Amino acid sequence: MRGSLKAFFLAAGIFLSGMVSAQIIDHNCVEVNLIPHSFLEKVRKELRISYGHTSHGSQIISGMEALKDANPIIFAFSTSRSEVQPNVLSIWDGIPSGDLGNPDRESWAENTMKLLDGPGKDRNVVMWSWCGQVSSARHKDIETYLRLMSSLEKRFPKVKFVYMTGHLDGSGEKGNLHERNEQIREYCKRNNKLLFDFADIESYSPGGNMNFMKYNCNDACDFVYNGKKYNWAQEWLSKNPEHGLTLPRSAAHTQPLNALLKGRAFWWMMAVISGWVPPEQGGNTAKPVSKAVAPTSTAPAKPSGISRLYRFDRIQDFRPWVLFGSDETLIPESGNGMLVPSGTPAVAMYRGLYTIVELEFKARLVSGSSVNWYVNTDWKDTWNPKVGLGGVANENGCILIVNGEIYKYACPVRMDNQEHRYQIVIRNNRLVWGIDRNIVVETDIPASLADRKGSLALGGWKSNVLFSGVYFQAK
Repeated sequence: MRGSLKAFFLAAGIFLSGMVSAQIIDHNCVEVNLIPHSFLEKVRKELRISYGHTSHGSQIISGMEALKDANPIIFAFSTSRSEVQPNVLSIWDGIPSGDLGNPDRESWAENTMKLLDGPGKDRNVVMWSWCGQVSSARHKDIETYLRLMSSLEKRFPKVKFVYMTGHLDGSGEKGNLHERNEQIREYCKRNNKLLFDFADIESYSPGGNMNFMKYNCNDACDFVYNGKKYNWAQEWLSKNPEHGLTLPRSAAHTQPLNALLKGRAFWWMMAVISGWVPPEQGGNTAKPVSKAVAPTSTAPAKPSGISRLYRFDRIQDFRPWVLFGSDETLIPESGNGMLVPSGTPAVAMYRGLYTIVELEFKARLVSGSSVNWYVNTDWKDTWNPKVGLGGVANENGCILIVNGEIYKYACPVRMDNQEHRYQIVIRNNRLVWGIDRNIVVETDIPASLADRKGSLALGGWKSNVLFSGVYFQAK
């Protein structure tokens, strides 16, 4: 019966509110490539988070920013309070202000009630972090924290509350911090709570099984072994020079790698809240995030069949491109890039036929207001080819073209003379189109188009467009 109820709640998309079992988000929850794309999409569309923290808690946000830099589509999030953007995870960062011990050990709970009864009525996930207050906490202080969390859960049953441990302080397994963190962990296990184990995540390097907490590890990833001081994050990076990870530029009180792991664990946790059941073995590796859309199934992925990656960065790279729809000449700029002159439309087409699975480019309007792209198409002097895929971004919005059918969407950026980055990804008969880390559309497409060989073209409608940084993957 227990298994049947679990399946029912997952199928219905109901939050795992402690009904099934405790969910402990720890160092085994950092391999985000295991998360099916369908659940990342569900997270972006449905979850609205309020996250109260001070400096140590900002490490999670720093890690999330790095993930967004690596893949601005599937890890899209916004901290704006003004609006909830389509297909972008909404996080009210640092709202309410303070943390679980600042300005005292109880104000956070009252501020949470005020938020959820007022301007944050739409929030369905609430998380608070500690700064260093667990290190000095007494048993009764943690009991107060757990009691207040429980009272909030009862008052707001539709909101998912996330418990958290305190960061490492170098006192090891005999220190007060570890004892208080164990108090929090045991409570969460006994009462089927969701715990973001902040301390455990910073106790392990990617793929490692050595618990550095036992060697007096601190929040900066420093530990002591055989009387010598080491830093596990720096050691791991030096031993893995070709790691391929996109790291935060900096992170408060810690190493960027540690912050990245916490950002990864956060997305793992959000997927769990949305109903994903992770593999039992978890994932303690830190493989680079692919720019491609993740698989939509937990089944073993089939070979991608991707044969080549094409890049166009310098003037000479664009010489194989051919201009259509204009009497002018396709003239590269004096620097990098390719200038497609005005036409109705005019496009630069790359010679040959390809099955495109990913296309990325930067485009700047020199004049006019339209940027067009086409993949896997039969393109014949028309902005709306009857076979293939295309996109048009202009001052009136964005248009997706699927075999001649037109679908209109709001454009997430202003079509001005600034450079904007476009990304089109096709995986598992699904297309995702993004501009400047904002999703324009994410939709299923006919399998015949996902596997079709056709033309690749870039251009505009009555517009001079400068393209640069073009690359595509084809099979």
